Amino acid sequence: MSPSLRSSNTFFKVETRFGEKIPRWELKLVFILYFSRAIEIVYVRRIYDLYMSRFGKRMRRYLATWSDSFIEEFNEDAHRRFLEEYIPDLYRTLEWGYAFDDDKSLGAFLFVFHSYKPVSEPNKSSFCRFEFPHDCDQDEIQAFVLEVAAMAPFTSGTCGYVLQPWPDDVEAFDHMYSVCQRYWGVEAWNQDVTVNWLANRFKCISWLTLLGTSILQEFPDLHPAASRAAHAYRELPTGAMYQTRPRAALIDLNRREDFRPEARLARALLPAQIVKHGSFGGNRWTDENSVQWLHRFTPD
Repeated sequence: MSPSLRSSNTFFKVETRFGEKIPRWELKLVFILYFSRAIEIVYVRRIYDLYMSRFGKRMRRYLATWSDSFIEEFNEDAHRRFLEEYIPDLYRTLEWGYAFDDDKSLGAFLFVFHSYKPVSEPNKSSFCRFEFPHDCDQDEIQAFVLEVAAMAPFTSGTCGYVLQPWPDDVEAFDHMYSVCQRYWGVEAWNQDVTVNWLANRFKCISWLTLLGTSILQEFPDLHPAASRAAHAYRELPTGAMYQTRPRAALIDLNRREDFRPEARLARALLPAQIVKHGSFGGNRWTDENSVQWLHRFTPD
């Protein structure tokens, strides 16, 4: 655990819901890729195979994303059914996505892929999301990010710290608001809202920011500027990845921690960033201050 994270334990303490073991909010490392349309099944299969080859032994349960509880045990039989039945049948029934996790209430590994129906759920960005404990090996995560991103034609993506609130818990979203005002390296989070606003744009700067080919083609000057502004970058068959610093950082404004690396990259990528976004939720977030927070590194 980094010194700044260790010194912030009380601020990032995990609170559970009403005496349950379910956390109301939790600091995690999250990698997410967004897609402008339903993810083609061939790409779902490739990403699924890669994830299971790296982390599959940890997985203990799964569910379809239209459900709201993990009710199925993930084992060799379930894995075989996914390969032989579920993935080939994807999008033909109610199942437009699945989630897998290791059945831990805190520090869980989680993999979700979900596509939105183009007729009944138009203009939403489909996604693959991967959650890791906040103290997970960042070199391993970065290598995984590059492999996954090279597999499918994504629109945008990010990887970094996220304060994940429990859905529909007003106090959790209010706590997220306080954290994000002080710690600019922690991403504000409500994926159900964000998927409505992305189109061919990206959400905000993170430790790793990924832009797909469609964005780079629309803004041809972005890549030269961003590659100069980034700590490091990688060109991919599907786009590019820009890194702000060697390791993800909380960026504690109370301790005057440096955010110039993020500001340099944010300025370079600003033309492709979203300019509208709904409230993240709770009592303290509004549409206006949610957008302001997304542009915190480029306030002018």
